[in-house]
Amino acid sequence: MKFYLKQNSCPAAGLFEFFTVYGECGSPLYRFLGERNSFTSKIRLQDFQGLERAHITRVGTAVLSQYIIYSQGRSQAFILHSIATKGQPYRIKGIDWTLAGNIYTRNYEIRQKSGALVMRHSSCWKAAEPAFSLDIMQECDRDLALCIAAIIDSTLVSGEPTPVPVS
Repeated sequence: MKFYLKQNSCPAAGLFEFFTVYGECGSPLYRFLGERNSFTSKIRLQDFQGLERAHITRVGTAVLSQYIIYSQGRSQAFILHSIATKGQPYRIKGIDWTLAGNIYTRNYEIRQKSGALVMRHSSCWKAAEPAFSLDIMQECDRDLALCIAAIIDSTLVSGEPTPVPVS
């Protein structure tokens, strides 16, 4: 399944709209809405009918944060983000997924520890605007993979998009 993740910068009904997720044909499917402050945030992945599919809570600072992704009424995964870590600044816990690739150019993959591909993430230009292309291999991984991509993309380079054209 192919999706496009476009970063937003405008409030929506008192909440901050972080990202809109578009389908392969360009129609908006989901959005990430939430509240944020220096030490905590809560972000919801919801469809355009208002149904919450998952939500993310964050506790921490810009240097060290823990994100918890909830779906179906329980925690599904933990993401630890530390810019003081040598190597990959993100660690996925609670599920057998790992990150591979270069997150700073936003060209990375999420793989199961067995090596099976879960999601491929890359920068692209969609309709002359910067966006991120997400190829998610299985529908059952969609919400969790979208949440992990939103966490990583929202924390890189002060939250500003830095697309790299893909040839």
